[in-house]
Amino acid sequence: LLNYSCFSSPLACTPFTSSSQRHEKRRTTSHSCFDNLNGETQYQAVSEHSHAREDSLEKDRIIEDLQDHLGRAHEELTQWNLKCAKLQKIQESLDSEIHELTASLFQEAYRIVTEADSKRLYSEKLLTEAKGTVEMLQEEIKALKLLMGKNDVKVSPSRSLQEFSPSKIFKKPTLFEGKNGGPFCFLNTNKKSPSVVTRSGGEHDHALVDLDRPSLEVDPICHQEFTIWLENHDLTNIEHPFLKRIYNEDIYPCLNFTNTELASLVCNSIANNTIILENILATENEKAKICALTEMPRLCSYRMKIDNADQWHYISTFCRNRVRSIAAICDLFTYLRYLAQGLVQHGRKCEE
Repeated sequence: LLNYSCFSSPLACTPFTSSSQRHEKRRTTSHSCFDNLNGETQYQAVSEHSHAREDSLEKDRIIEDLQDHLGRAHEELTQWNLKCAKLQKIQESLDSEIHELTASLFQEAYRIVTEADSKRLYSEKLLTEAKGTVEMLQEEIKALKLLMGKNDVKVSPSRSLQEFSPSKIFKKPTLFEGKNGGPFCFLNTNKKSPSVVTRSGGEHDHALVDLDRPSLEVDPICHQEFTIWLENHDLTNIEHPFLKRIYNEDIYPCLNFTNTELASLVCNSIANNTIILENILATENEKAKICALTEMPRLCSYRMKIDNADQWHYISTFCRNRVRSIAAICDLFTYLRYLAQGLVQHGRKCEE
């Protein structure tokens, strides 16, 4: 045994341990292994918990981002809705303004068209009246030329009033009517000229020849009154003996109608040359009307306007032609007016 003591042996080198020590050692080792296992489990659990926490935090962050985006989108949508509502109100306002503007434009256009139409009708009326006035003046010029004659023509002083009488110069049916039923002053001259005498070879230069009709004697009283009236030739002074005689003997009997007030107005209008008498179209003669002068229902073929008034007075043909009433009075005043204006030479000037 001693010989073998010099060799190393594990058993010889290892201290002697008892079974209790070995058991304790195993227990310690098992505990350490268990602890190691628990540590790994805990580490895994902690790691998993940290990962879950990180995931939850990430989800919360994503949710917060989404909520922020949703809030901003909601605000943008609200603002968009407000803008849409505002634009809708603007559109409705524009539509109403356009509708009102269109209606006002149509009304203005209708008013302009109506006004233009009325102006056109008024212009046509003025044109018709102007044409009638031109025709009247032309006829009066013809009548004046006929009355004045030529320079080498002499007229009998004793017969000047007779030869230059409007009843000899103007045609009675067309005195009032003219060509188209115009005013009374449309004058038409007679084709026959007054009796005149030309100068003959130096013999009796002032001789008067009248072979057409016998000579007539003038009323000396009336002629004297007429001569006095010629000195001032005032047609408004109806108290003058000459005009008073004419009114009492010729004018008032011609205007002796039932409506005395209108007859008086007609007389004054004729004296002032402000009467218009025209023929009515055939379509207006179909129904009987109340004659303004006789105040009876008659077929009124004429109408007259006095003193430039707007009212028309309908009269019958009987009143128009009664004793050549209105036409004769118009002839008389036309001739006296020509005398007063010096457009017609009377007997005294011819004698001078």
